[in-house]
Amino acid sequence: MEKKQRQLLSQAVAVTLIRLREHYGLSQLQLAERSGLTRQYISMVERQMRMPHLDTWIQICRGLNVNERDFMLGIQVYMTSPEFSRTGYCPPPPVSILDEARNQAIQARKLAEAGAAPMREVEA
Repeated sequence: MEKKQRQLLSQAVAVTLIRLREHYGLSQLQLAERSGLTRQYISMVERQMRMPHLDTWIQICRGLNVNERDFMLGIQVYMTSPEFSRTGYCPPPPVSILDEARNQAIQARKLAEAGAAPMREVEA
């Protein structure tokens, strides 16, 4: 992964982490205690100074009481926004958008398991 891609991913992880942590009303210290990490480490991830390894990322998700897939979905929503594509930065998505995206992903998975093709919305 080249340096620019790594920076963009780090930014998306940081923004998603901050958004979810604030949504659940947790301080960095509370999240650190729940995750078994230090407050300093959480701060460094949020400031894009560290990129968590997979096992650490799972600890963070558990500390947030968030499914790993939902966290990844938050990163995807952030990185696929038109503003991000144009400028490399966009404001964090509201958690309601993450909930909506998660529900769409669940519905698509259920349709795929049932053998049906997902329906697309038709614009009027």
